[in-house]
Amino acid sequence: MSNYPKVRRRRMKRRAAVVAAGLMSVATVAGASVLIQNFMAVDFDAGAPPCLIKTIGDDANDPGDATDFEGFDFTLGTTNVDNVDLTQEKITINGLTGDRVVAEEVYVIENNCDSPLDVSLVNGVQTDAFTQKHLEVWLGTPTAAGYPGPTNATYDASPLVFDAVAADQNFTTGTVTIPAGSEVPVGMVVSTGATATGTDGATWTVQAVAP
Repeated sequence: MSNYPKVRRRRMKRRAAVVAAGLMSVATVAGASVLIQNFMAVDFDAGAPPCLIKTIGDDANDPGDATDFEGFDFTLGTTNVDNVDLTQEKITINGLTGDRVVAEEVYVIENNCDSPLDVSLVNGVQTDAFTQKHLEVWLGTPTAAGYPGPTNATYDASPLVFDAVAADQNFTTGTVTIPAGSEVPVGMVVSTGATATGTDGATWTVQAVAP
C-alpha cells in the first residue's frame, strides 16, 4: 500500500510531459509562414476622351484669328511620365521689352467630367534665372472677370510667381472648385525688363481632385 503514491506521482509527471509537448507542437504551427492570394483582373480600355482639358484662351494667339494678341502662343505637345507620352500644352511668351502685360485669359481649364473638381496649379519649377523677367500665373474662378491681380477677388489670391528674387517666388496656387460642365480662365502678368535677353522657362501642373 505504501508504494501507490509514488506510482501516481510518476504518472502525473508523464502527463505533464505530454501536455508540454503538445503546447510546443501548437506553437510551431502558429509560427509557420502562410501565403493567402486573392486574384483580380483589369481591362485597360484607352478609348475614353479626357474630361479635364485645357484650351486656348481669348488672349492667346490663335493662328486662325488675325485679331488675336501675339504675345502668347498656345501649342500642343507631349511630356513623358511613367514611360508614356502625356499631353502637355505649351505657352510661348513673346515679352514686350520694357513693358508689363496683363492678360485675363491665356488659356482655359474646362471640367467636362460628371462631378465638380477642386483645381489648383502645383509643382511650379523655374528652370532658368528669370533675370529682368517676372511672370505671374493667376487661376480664375467660374465667375472671373476683369484683369487678374491682388484686388480682384474673382481670381485665386495666390498666383504662381516666377522671378529672379527667390523671396518673391511662389510655386503653388490655392484651390478653385469648378462645377461639372463649367470652366475657369488662367490669366498672366508678364513684366519684361528693358535689358532682358534670351529665353527662360518654367513648368507647372494642373491638379484636379474630386471632392
